[in-house]
Amino acid sequence: MAETYSIEQYLLDRANINDTVIRMMHGFDSRCVADLVDLVYTPEIFLDYDSRMGGRPRTTTSAEWAKKVARLHAEDDFTQHLV
Repeated sequence: MAETYSIEQYLLDRANINDTVIRMMHGFDSRCVADLVDLVYTPEIFLDYDSRMGGRPRTTTSAEWAKKVARLHAEDDFTQHLV
């Protein structure tokens, strides 16, 4: 029999997910690669953007991915992500 999922656990999980997304967007906007690596990403990341960008699924490190993402907005004076 499956374990029950309490409303308390649901709300805690939801808050943790929201906090992580906000941390990620703040890391992008502040261009803080260290925050993305230390506070958001797991040490190893599985990426599968095949349907959007072509290519094959791959695994990379959090540091490598955070640096790549930071370069996406390198030319912008500022960014603002809203959640």
